[in-house]
Amino acid sequence: MDTNSCHYAWSFVEEGVPDDVNTIEGAAGYPVRRALMQALTQHNPVVCLEEDDVEALATLYPDCSAHSISSPVCYKHRHRLGLLRVMLYVLCPALGALLFIVVFEAIMHRYARLQLRLARKSVERNRQRLSHAAKLQKNGRAHAADAHPVGKETPVKVRHDWP
Repeated sequence: MDTNSCHYAWSFVEEGVPDDVNTIEGAAGYPVRRALMQALTQHNPVVCLEEDDVEALATLYPDCSAHSISSPVCYKHRHRLGLLRVMLYVLCPALGALLFIVVFEAIMHRYARLQLRLARKSVERNRQRLSHAAKLQKNGRAHAADAHPVGKETPVKVRHDWP
């Protein structure tokens, strides 16, 4: 199609499949041209527009400029989706698990330090209580020894004012 005939694109449409093109067998058993827009599937091995696709687009949406595309152009590039999938399905969960472990470990260390600090305070309190009890016991024994000396009899006071 040229720039003059592009305004009348439907006048060039013919029924059937041209004889000079490669065909495949369609779903109903009749020949059809290869086309990407024929059936889009998830694992479609063809990613480029075919001749039939370009003609259909030119008929439906005519482009009358001098730079219109009239033959299929295919730019294949690597998507590198494998790296993205590895990162998404392996690295992200692994990093998430690692982060969870590090946070859990930090919480457990903090808890252990708190328990250790409380145990040290308890030991220090018990030491103080024991030393205080030892002092009281020592002082108590000294007072008891003064009041009742061991091995000595207590002198008996005799009252002389009795009749």
